[in-house]
Amino acid sequence: MVHGLEAVKNITFGSRELEYCIAKELLQSTCYPSAPLPFSGLLVAWAASGALTWLVLKPIELMGPLAIIQSIHRHHGLSGFWRGQMGTLVRETGGSTAWFGSYKAISALFRSGSRSKSRFRGALALHQLLASRAVAGVSYSF
Repeated sequence: MVHGLEAVKNITFGSRELEYCIAKELLQSTCYPSAPLPFSGLLVAWAASGALTWLVLKPIELMGPLAIIQSIHRHHGLSGFWRGQMGTLVRETGGSTAWFGSYKAISALFRSGSRSKSRFRGALALHQLLASRAVAGVSYSF
């Protein structure tokens, strides 16, 4: 059973992955309709994923008892939930870019040297997936 912080981490990861896919598709369809997305486009999509995570999930993570939520909304309105969050925005966009960049780079490195006969093209072995995610997690906090 997943509790508290672990649940928030799982929701954040799933949200970040979804937001990355949305940003990537949006960039691909609007800016690069007939060409593969360049690395700079991927960087923008990764950063956008972090920014969207900040916009949607950070106020939820910081919520306290109902009385605090009501007080913030009464005194500052909806924007009060994001007041003082610029540092978090910078951390989320930079961290998300580092996370996705390192994860994709390490995964590509494993795939380039793989002789796997998996029926799933490009699938990583469990230990490779775990190593890729571990490097990504460290990169986020660096």
